[in-house]
Amino acid sequence: MNLTTQILIIWFGLITAASAQVKANDPLLSLNHFFVVVDETTYQDIQDNAFLKNTFAITQSRTTIRNDTEYSGFYVYGENTYFEIITKSLGTWQSGIFLSGDDEEDLERVKENNLPHLYISSKPVTREFEGEQIPWFVTAGNFEYPMASQLGFGIMEYHPQYLAQYYPDIEPQSRGVSRKEVLTRYAAIEGVSQSDRIFGNVVGITIAASPVERRALGRIFESLGFTPTATSNESILTGNNFELKILPRTNSISKITAVKLQLNRENTEEVTLEFGASSSLEISTNGMAYWRF
Repeated sequence: MNLTTQILIIWFGLITAASAQVKANDPLLSLNHFFVVVDETTYQDIQDNAFLKNTFAITQSRTTIRNDTEYSGFYVYGENTYFEIITKSLGTWQSGIFLSGDDEEDLERVKENNLPHLYISSKPVTREFEGEQIPWFVTAGNFEYPMASQLGFGIMEYHPQYLAQYYPDIEPQSRGVSRKEVLTRYAAIEGVSQSDRIFGNVVGITIAASPVERRALGRIFESLGFTPTATSNESILTGNNFELKILPRTNSISKITAVKLQLNRENTEEVTLEFGASSSLEISTNGMAYWRF
């Protein structure tokens, strides 16, 4: 082996190691979904909008019966992310953001590598299917976020038996825990292909938060491996094709104020949909859409 060959081997080895390190530093968790509470008029406008349901996204109006509670909402499904619109919160939260992984035991890896004090529930949240409660997902806590906040934050992981028991005969018969597999199942239940709609994924969320919430979210997201940047007025955390923008709140309300949605194809014309008195969805021709609340 000559000197040139040895140098090349070392060089490619360094490149491979550097690439592996970058991949290892990617956040283990990604955005799973968000929710917002709206007034009845806004909710009805959203639920009744034909363009939203027939062109923009795969949607579903449903009542979910869990082992611990029951609630109704309007769901908008993407490829890896989704969101829900509701009119009544189960607690103090008026909007919320939830992260999850795409592999089994991602929460355990987060506990080991990122948040050592994380508590992972041993009992899954369940949901009703054909008269029985089946395992749905597990939650994690103890990440030192103010529980009385109007702006919620959570971490979850789909249960490995969920897709084996929830409409198990519908194609494709996936059995994993990834966000994409779960949302593909939901689309199949509705009998609609993702390619029939233009909504792809939620790629950005803007929130108004108190100083305490702002510091807590910054600490949590940085611990999870998201990259922070900041200006005098805002904090931005990015990772896994998602950006969380945190602004100071201008009144006593902490909430999601806007979301950025990536489309799976460009719309041929700009469309603005108005819902109630203060919510709007602006669909541009550059492959993006913006929903303000």
